[in-house]
Amino acid sequence: MNVKQVLVSLLAGIMAMSVRAAEPVEGGNMPKAADVSGKGTNLVATASTYVIPKETREQKDARMKWFREARYGLFIHWGPSAILGTETSWGRKAKSVMDCGPTPPPNGRDEEYDNLYKQFNPVEFSAKKWVKMAKAAGMKYIVFTCKHHDGFCNFHTQFTDYNIANTPFKRDIVKELADACHKAGLRFGVYYSPRDWYQPSYLVDGNKKYLEIFHGHLQELLNNYGKVDIIWFDSMGGDWADWDYPKMAEIILKSQPDILSNGRIGPLQARTARPNFDLTRLAGDFQTPEQVIGKFERGCYWESCTCLVDGQWGYKPDGLLLTLREVMGMLLYSAGGDGNLLLDVAPTPQGNFEERQIDRLKQAGDWLKDYGDTFYGTRGGPYKPGYWGVCTLNGSKIFLHALTFQGDTLTLPSLPVKVLGSKLLTGGKVDVQQTTDALIVKVAPKYQQKIDTIIELTVEGNAFDIKPIDVKDPETLLLGWGKHQKHALAKVTKSDAPARHWWHNPCGPGYMFDNCRLTSWVPDPGASEVVISIDLEKPTAFSTAAIESEGALDRVEIKAKMGTEWKSLGSLEKPNGRQTIPLPATTAQELQLVFTSKAKGKFHVWEFQLFK
Repeated sequence: MNVKQVLVSLLAGIMAMSVRAAEPVEGGNMPKAADVSGKGTNLVATASTYVIPKETREQKDARMKWFREARYGLFIHWGPSAILGTETSWGRKAKSVMDCGPTPPPNGRDEEYDNLYKQFNPVEFSAKKWVKMAKAAGMKYIVFTCKHHDGFCNFHTQFTDYNIANTPFKRDIVKELADACHKAGLRFGVYYSPRDWYQPSYLVDGNKKYLEIFHGHLQELLNNYGKVDIIWFDSMGGDWADWDYPKMAEIILKSQPDILSNGRIGPLQARTARPNFDLTRLAGDFQTPEQVIGKFERGCYWESCTCLVDGQWGYKPDGLLLTLREVMGMLLYSAGGDGNLLLDVAPTPQGNFEERQIDRLKQAGDWLKDYGDTFYGTRGGPYKPGYWGVCTLNGSKIFLHALTFQGDTLTLPSLPVKVLGSKLLTGGKVDVQQTTDALIVKVAPKYQQKIDTIIELTVEGNAFDIKPIDVKDPETLLLGWGKHQKHALAKVTKSDAPARHWWHNPCGPGYMFDNCRLTSWVPDPGASEVVISIDLEKPTAFSTAAIESEGALDRVEIKAKMGTEWKSLGSLEKPNGRQTIPLPATTAQELQLVFTSKAKGKFHVWEFQLFK
């Protein structure tokens, strides 16, 4: 260790006992430790009397305009944890469980995880290539994890030695990525978790010492990297009293007045009353449903955050990659619901992205090149999303993204305005008939697309003025299940596949029952037989089933529990696409679906429906 490193290490040790200094890598360009004496430019955590400026609805809409028009962004979770291929932060064995109870977190150590930074050397990292991939995918902004709950900083900071400068790589990832985004015309956002399971001062003694680090990081991120368009928080631990919200707001809004902020700035489990401080400007920009696509909502801005691989926030080398159909489903249902999609794609420990991920993103990007006018800059509606498909609009144009036809016909509720013209944007001919009761759209099967058939309607007036219209879904007895993958009424009760760990399962069995043709159940890899058990909660009469599937599925059998025994009701050999399964009229409460794949290959069940 040279003289400079010794001096810097000593400074780190006297940081008011608030920062645990990581062992610097030999020869590392370690940034100067924080000055918390109040001298110089470093911020001292002191109570603030700052009042957030009031903002009219019109002013907010103007500030949010680019965000709503963008519709699609790239989320990147990355850090030393990529070396293990584990969940960012949550793969750290010493984590505090959500740090949200009345007991202070233990702030323990995971010697393996906490020392991964000493090996972190992503020599293949190229911010220019990352940005190029995002643009080819049709993404309009990037949000990058500058610091996750594990406390590791992907930027050079004076406030902790646990940062990228003290890895073998040394370079400031955030700076290079911010510069590349600015040069390429992409909006740039910083993900920053206020929670910190590494720092001993976190949530200790009123959090006062930790606030010095927190506020210092905000100052650095919002003043050292040019224009920052989004600050993406991920909740606070502890209590309201542990955070100086006026000071936080002052730093953010004085540094980046036009910045957008998501809604995750409250304590996870507050124990005292919320302080008398208006947080609307910071907490009210947009909401962030996680691992699920938000419902139709025009009253607020929202952005669903989901993962491309295995539902894991971080690199997973053996993870299941979402199909193009699933990616397109997330894009379409987000835009049709009047929201955005922030899709997480995690780099390898070397700093690049897997070719399979790049290819999948480009497939969606190619679609957006052809049909982006029906996506970017649109609003959701007037028809609400459903099994039939989704709808977007712009001015006098309505875009029907039709996913389901009955033969050659899609029947929707009537429109209250006159249809002046129609066009099949995906190629071919379309016939649109408008009656007082319905809008009837006819497209010959040869013109129907596997994923999305797009019909453009031109109507009188502004289509946004039409009141949103509900579209009735098929009355399957299983409707509504699968909105959460842990739904207790449908579960795997038998599988010969190796057990698989999920953090967020994006392909759970409940997705067969959500009346959405672009989400699916995927069994764990290596299964030759899987049994799904369903509890209908009460004896229920039914006589028909329908299944939509693809892949290496050889057979599906439907059984019902009659008394104490299971009775086979019907089966289907080599199912592929959407097919109906006639069943004997039956009344039962418990069902089993038995799926067989002799090749133990991957298959998807997009929908399973049960009818009276």
